[in-house]
Amino acid sequence: MKGKEAAFNTLGKKNYSSTIIHPYNPKAGVFGKVTNEIYKKYYLSQIKSSFLDFDKTNFGKVATDLYLEAHKAFKKNDKTELMKLFTYPNYELLKLCQRIKKEPPFALWPYVDSAKIVHASINAEQGDSIDINNFAQITLMMLCRDTENSQKLQYNVFERRLDIKKKNEWKIALIEDY
Repeated sequence: MKGKEAAFNTLGKKNYSSTIIHPYNPKAGVFGKVTNEIYKKYYLSQIKSSFLDFDKTNFGKVATDLYLEAHKAFKKNDKTELMKLFTYPNYELLKLCQRIKKEPPFALWPYVDSAKIVHASINAEQGDSIDINNFAQITLMMLCRDTENSQKLQYNVFERRLDIKKKNEWKIALIEDY
């Protein structure tokens, strides 16, 4: 168990999260906010052209449903569901947390009151004729609640590979508590 404990203790947000290419900065100044808004609109239109099932007006609900499913799967220790809902680094971290009976370095709350898209980006790196790192990322500001109705603010990144065309095949790439 000591090796697993040591592995857990060395994990930080940079180690467990997927690569967030252009992270959202909620504390950006006016220029940063305007720039983010322009890029967000551009990337959301690109995401819409890549995924015919994508609807930015409905994405908050899609992401909320995914988040709540992840909460339930974590509470039930359902590794199969967790693998479907989280990117690989997050899945491995959650597996380790459950194995050594530790809380993950982020919270999964049982209720979500609102979810608003605040950032979007696309990473399209070309490799040896294989588009292996092509994915879209959407950051949502989510207002969550615990069982005592205490509100919690999170910025959560949802990711979808550009080469996977299955309907709503989004995964949780990062959960940040604020």
